Amino acid sequence: ARTRATYGHFRAPADFSLDAACGGAAPHAFRYRRDAGTVHHCFHGGWIWVIPFDNAHVSVGVVLDLDMHPYDPAVDKRDEFWSFVRRFPTVAAHLGKLTPVRPLVRLGRLQFRAERCYAHRALLTPHAAGFIDPLYSTGINLTTRFVLRAVPRIVALVRAERAAAGAAAAAAAT
Repeated sequence: ARTRATYGHFRAPADFSLDAACGGAAPHAFRYRRDAGTVHHCFHGGWIWVIPFDNAHVSVGVVLDLDMHPYDPAVDKRDEFWSFVRRFPTVAAHLGKLTPVRPLVRLGRLQFRAERCYAHRALLTPHAAGFIDPLYSTGINLTTRFVLRAVPRIVALVRAERAAAGAAAAAAAT
C-alpha cells in the first residue's frame, strides 16, 4: 500500500452522534453507541478515521491511496480534507459541525521501515520500527505487549552489564 494522510483534532458538538447523523438507530439495536469507539468510513481509494477522546475532542483523519489521489501541494489541506468528508452525506452529517482545536497535519507517504531495530542501549518499539497503514495497525496493544516482554530482558541485560563492569573494576583494583 502507498497511502498518505491528512488529520486533525476537533471539538465535537454536544449532539455528536453517528446514529443521529444516519437517521437514528433503535435504542436496543446496539449495546453501545457505535461512535463511542473508533469508527472507520471506507471508500474506494481511501478511508476516514474518527477516534473520540474523553474530553469532547475527536481525532479525524483522511487516508488516501497515493496512486488514486496523488499529493498536490497546490491544493489546500483544509479544502482537500473537507472535500472528502463532504463526498459522503452521512459522514458529512456526522463530522460537519466539528471545530478544529489545532491545525490540520498533512503527511506524505505513511509507510516506512527502519533498517535496524536495535543499537547499543536502544530498541525500537514495533510502530517505530515500521508502519504500513493505520487501518492495519494493532495500535497500542502491540506496543504494550512488546514493552511487557522486552523490559524484563532489558533489565536483566543492564544488570549483567553492570555486574560485569563491577567485576572488571574489582579485578583491576587488585
